Amino acid sequence: MDTPLMRENVIKYGFQDHLASFRAIGMGVLDLQVDPEETKRRIAQAAERAIESDGAEVIILGCTHQFGFYRELQAALGIPVIDVACAALNYAEFLIDLRDKHGWYFNKKNEYLSTSKRRNRSLETFRVISNTFDAKFFAPRITSAPEKKRPLG
Repeated sequence: MDTPLMRENVIKYGFQDHLASFRAIGMGVLDLQVDPEETKRRIAQAAERAIESDGAEVIILGCTHQFGFYRELQAALGIPVIDVACAALNYAEFLIDLRDKHGWYFNKKNEYLSTSKRRNRSLETFRVISNTFDAKFFAPRITSAPEKKRPLG
């Protein structure tokens, strides 16, 4: 399933060149819990098609409400499977750790900047954080030059 909103977000965040495909499982949100085994079967089948036909190297589970199923699917497929609920919780924990351990946090000083300036600042902050930890983060391609650094103080 490739909804316009999903595709728009992929493009907005600069990941369009990294997306193999969207795959629907042919079930509505309310149907997902009616037969959990059927839901899992359909998810696994769609993931296998994405890997084989589209070259997917990572599977990101959408609104499946199958919390924890990513482990089982990841073991069966042999590639990373991201559960968006777990990812969101881990990201929140990451932000709390940054605040508590390093004093880094999102401030509201420039909250009324234009979207492009806000995006550039966010990307610059991400770049600084990833360089600080020398981590191998999967970063979006930067499509516009970051603003010049202003002196602190």
